[in-house]
Amino acid sequence: MQQNDICYVLNASNTCPKPDFIPESHFLRVPVNDSFCEKILPWLDKSVDFIAKASNGHVLVHCLAGISRSATIAIAYIMKRMDMSLDEAYRFVKEKRPTISPNFNFLGQLLDFEKKIKNQSGQPGHISKRKLLHLEKSTLGIKPFLWFH
Repeated sequence: MQQNDICYVLNASNTCPKPDFIPESHFLRVPVNDSFCEKILPWLDKSVDFIAKASNGHVLVHCLAGISRSATIAIAYIMKRMDMSLDEAYRFVKEKRPTISPNFNFLGQLLDFEKKIKNQSGQPGHISKRKLLHLEKSTLGIKPFLWFH
């Protein structure tokens, strides 16, 4: 992780340990299971804010398989910070990591998150779609879907 300049870690699991070299202020645990009854929606704003505050460093967003929980958080971040619809953000993340597959429960909660964002539109901090190409070239400062073994 250090060789990739990762200095923030968002852990979307109950079990993975915090890396010793990451300070507490650079670590966020989202204690959710990948299940059809788990509530991830209450964690999405906090996750987006955590990733956004790490603008000076790379963020590792991970779960156990890098398929559902971390993908859901990355999609929420793209939706809110880049002012994209759920469909656009899903396609954007899927293009970067084709193996994503948020469970249907999480997709439903992302739809609720999309409605919430639409009700808050015009809020500062959104990144316009015109800036997306520039951000893609600068790697977004976020490295989603890496995980530990």
